[in-house]
Amino acid sequence: MYLVHRKETLPLDEVHVPRPSEGKAPQLTSEIRQTLVKRCSEKLRFIRSVGLSARASKTIPTEPSYFISDILNDIQVYLEKYVKNLTEQVRTDLVSGIIDKLSAKYLAILINAQRSEDSLRKLKKGKHGFSIFNRNSNSDSNKAPPLVEDDELKVKFQLRLDVERLELDSIRLGADLSSSKSFLELKQTVSK
Repeated sequence: MYLVHRKETLPLDEVHVPRPSEGKAPQLTSEIRQTLVKRCSEKLRFIRSVGLSARASKTIPTEPSYFISDILNDIQVYLEKYVKNLTEQVRTDLVSGIIDKLSAKYLAILINAQRSEDSLRKLKKGKHGFSIFNRNSNSDSNKAPPLVEDDELKVKFQLRLDVERLELDSIRLGADLSSSKSFLELKQTVSK
């Protein structure tokens, strides 16, 4: 892992974490937070595949997506190496700040994915709407309706499982999620 420090890239292994009494802790904590947010955010790109994999499944999901447990790995590794240099309050603030920023990014990705799906759904409806030349407009009344509701249910279950797992992992790392507006909004969004 690397930490960007004044236009230099330092391996996180070589970064000394000062105690709060040393005076540089807030600035360094902020830089470490930014670095860890960036590294953890890389794994959020897989969120876009959740809808597709949930729809492809024949059953309602019962486990979180494969990538969810990896999102916070970099934080875990960092804390294992440097927990002795951090007070409990600094650790809680650091982890809570990271989770808050990750939750905001997670939510933004979900909203964009939902908008894309809504646009595609509207396009598909437009193709099958009324047409003078459409020979199949009402002649296929014997066909079963598409399983859109089942697919949406599977996606909702999967998203809920994923956010619940992220919540558990965050709490294990020491985050205080009750003060994270982004996480609470994310949790509320997937609970709808």
